[in-house]
Amino acid sequence: MKLLHTKFEYHDSTLVKVAWLQDSELRLTFKLDGHWNYGSSIVVSVVFSGVRNPDVVKSSLCEIASKMTHDRWLADVVGIWRESNSSYLVDTSQGAIVIDASSFAE
Repeated sequence: MKLLHTKFEYHDSTLVKVAWLQDSELRLTFKLDGHWNYGSSIVVSVVFSGVRNPDVVKSSLCEIASKMTHDRWLADVVGIWRESNSSYLVDTSQGAIVIDASSFAE
């Protein structure tokens, strides 16, 4: 497993919104941590296309949402990892989300 090389640093960011754009396209929205992103606490989205395990992803997201302690965000993010050629892991303080997808875009 390798840390995914991305335009932004997602460590210590917060997952603030989840949207299914289609049955197999997932958008996760994060508020970035300013410390790791040169003072920029902007909100950005990433899209996973061709999601082949939507039921597993939805179950993980429901589990994370059930652990929410307030309504400001879903979870703190540890990082986004690449597990294999088609598998990604979004590691959060409330649990991991394994996403089997054909692509990732910022």
